[in-house]
Amino acid sequence: MVGPVGVRGFYAALTAANARTNLTRIEGEAEFLERHALDALLGLSLLERGPLLDIGSGGGVPGFPLALTRPDWSVTLLESASRKTRSRWRR
Repeated sequence: MVGPVGVRGFYAALTAANARTNLTRIEGEAEFLERHALDALLGLSLLERGPLLDIGSGGGVPGFPLALTRPDWSVTLLESASRKTRSRWRR
């Protein structure tokens, strides 16, 4: 399972990017953990080994939490809205 540095790093990057581009309405670390990080991982045991494709990844959920939790899987995030893909935090 991913350590707190990975989850906190993702939260910090998402918060910073969200200030420039509206990626999520969720505010606060507790709400982020419940509604983004943990929610993204609920079905993890049902997934087989990657590769995985997160279509319409927006703020990077569920792609980033899955990739952080399973670094041995190939996870690709795909987003068509250019305003979201221009956010530097995702590069």
